[in-house]
Amino acid sequence: MTDIAAFSPPLIGRSALRALAASGDARARHYRIDEFGSIPPYLAGTRLSIYSAPGDCEKIWRDAVERCAGTLFQCFEWHAAFHATIGVAEGVEPQIVHLADRAGRTLLLLPLAIYREGRLRVLRFSGGVVTDYNAPLIDRTFAARTNAAQVARLWAIVLDLLPRVDLVWLRRMPAALEEVPNPFAALPGAEHTENAHPVMLPETVAAFRAGRKAKFVRENRRLRRRMGELGAVEFRCPAPGSTEAEAAFAAIARQKSRLWVETRCRDLFAEPGYLDFYRSLTHADFQSARPHLSALHVGGTIVSAGWGMVFRGRYYFLVVGREDGAWTRWSPGRLLFESLIETSIADPEIGIFDLAAGDESYKREWTDTKLPLYELLATRTGKGALFLLRHRLRERLKRNRHLRNWVRRLRGKKPK
Repeated sequence: MTDIAAFSPPLIGRSALRALAASGDARARHYRIDEFGSIPPYLAGTRLSIYSAPGDCEKIWRDAVERCAGTLFQCFEWHAAFHATIGVAEGVEPQIVHLADRAGRTLLLLPLAIYREGRLRVLRFSGGVVTDYNAPLIDRTFAARTNAAQVARLWAIVLDLLPRVDLVWLRRMPAALEEVPNPFAALPGAEHTENAHPVMLPETVAAFRAGRKAKFVRENRRLRRRMGELGAVEFRCPAPGSTEAEAAFAAIARQKSRLWVETRCRDLFAEPGYLDFYRSLTHADFQSARPHLSALHVGGTIVSAGWGMVFRGRYYFLVVGREDGAWTRWSPGRLLFESLIETSIADPEIGIFDLAAGDESYKREWTDTKLPLYELLATRTGKGALFLLRHRLRERLKRNRHLRNWVRRLRGKKPK
């Protein structure tokens, strides 16, 4: 691995840089930012590098995690696991962009990748659909002194240096990272498209319950009491690697897969790489995060199980499953969730319980806090423009309530 602080790439013209980037030649993966002109003075002497595998910049990445603002989803282990499992299965090409100052300190680490969408080559964030917050790791001072126009200029340079794509599609970009503005959410053309839902945890369980609707709290007690008539109700958080943890993971895989099939959603666990991704993270030796498994048992049966991660005072609740049949009337997933929040309140390391991306209605029962997420969709070729036209037409049809309800009736569901 090259030490960027000591690397001095040859000076070559911009047209040559584009040609080498398009060819994928590794010799063109390090650049002096001064060569591109129109940059703010404080970027003079900075260096831009593009890596084609997480392992090629592991030390740089791990150092950036320690110094920069970011989320769980920008950790090195997350992307290393993604590209070793899902990425291999789907032919994803990593394009990891690193901007460093004269001393080699990270100003920005942007985990990107090129995906195949039929015949299209699409530039997205690395991490695919399993990643809820897409963003760079960013130096706090750099973020504070960089305005939208400067970030747009830097982004244009990056696009010129990356291999050719048909479409740029950056999704789920949070407006802020640990209270640091995320400049990529402010790129020209970025739009607010959905929200994430963090739960700000109070100091006590009593205070948390007091902040919920009384009817909701009473209903949870009733469900737990009725479930207890079928057997002893136990909530457990097994240590990763234990036999109990393996049983909880197996329950998550089975329960979640069945739920996807029942709701006619994409069953990710039936596709190559996805279950291996979560399994590898469960056993990973994380630098700054820790995996967390949970399970709700009734009389020895796991009726609901969950998978999450803890990172910098935040619990990320990411995958949950529940048993079907007669168990559904007691809402085991809801009771698992309640137990998990109460356990998090008791953990001095955790101050936020994050329900992550998505505007599902159940999240309103637990929090009224929203984190805006932004999307940038831009074309680079005629094929990309045609895709974008079809995509926007589909999205417009989805927003048509009458058409949406007609489709729901065809699927045997009640209209909304």
